[in-house]
Amino acid sequence: MRLLLVANTANALATNARDEVDRWLRAQGISTTIASSGDFCRKSAAVSQLTTQIGSYDLVCVFGGDGAILRTARIVGASRVPLLGFNFGHLGFLAGASGDDPISALQAVFAGEVVHELRTVLLACIEFADGHTEQITALNEIVLARGSSGRVIDVNLLINGVHIADIRGDGIMVATATGSTAYALSAGGPLMAPTHKGLCVVPIAPHTLAARAMVTAPSDVIELLPTAKREQQITVFADGEALEHPKDNDAEIVAVSVNRNPDELLLVRYDAPDFYTAVSQVFFGGGYAR
Repeated sequence: MRLLLVANTANALATNARDEVDRWLRAQGISTTIASSGDFCRKSAAVSQLTTQIGSYDLVCVFGGDGAILRTARIVGASRVPLLGFNFGHLGFLAGASGDDPISALQAVFAGEVVHELRTVLLACIEFADGHTEQITALNEIVLARGSSGRVIDVNLLINGVHIADIRGDGIMVATATGSTAYALSAGGPLMAPTHKGLCVVPIAPHTLAARAMVTAPSDVIELLPTAKREQQITVFADGEALEHPKDNDAEIVAVSVNRNPDELLLVRYDAPDFYTAVSQVFFGGGYAR
């Protein structure tokens, strides 16, 4: 058996827990590799190396918050290697266990006493003015947003080839159900049960009273087409990380197509609260009958 142990090394508690688990696993004769989520920029050497090796691991454990889990999820990808997050962050919607007793959680994993959940992943194809394309994935959301100029942008929204609206504002995002509790929620989108397979399209600060969030079917294809009426500075973000591309006219984004990736992420859950309990406690301060 071989485990990958990833920690948000900016968090001392998370790092200490990872190192404690590492020592315990090695004492059991289990092979481990340790890593820092801070090294997991999209095109970093660490991501490239671990992505090619991920299939050799039986379990990936992440010690940190949702951000650390998101960065690690892009490495796990469609490998179906289970990912177990230990919550050392603020929200912990992606975490499958608390950070209080990670060794007990791992013992439950080895005994088969945990729950596995498949989560939808986004697949986006970005087309540039020079004709080249780039494919990216995201667990939470893909965002088209205004660039460094700060000017609003105009984006045509199409679903399955049908023109829905011309959205003028700070941008527009496509989120999974997993991402519905993150940026999409802050922008006015709905809360979606994490096992829902459809997507959510959310305008960001639209300059109109008519724009509303939309929930799509699992098979729908969403197209975001920046209007050609004027030059626009547009940045694409995947799970909060900006995509880098050359700053010239040939590198202007002319279209972004987003759909549900047929390959899903496998999350492990141990003692984490169920979705509705977490929603009640985190967003409504509830959890108690009245």
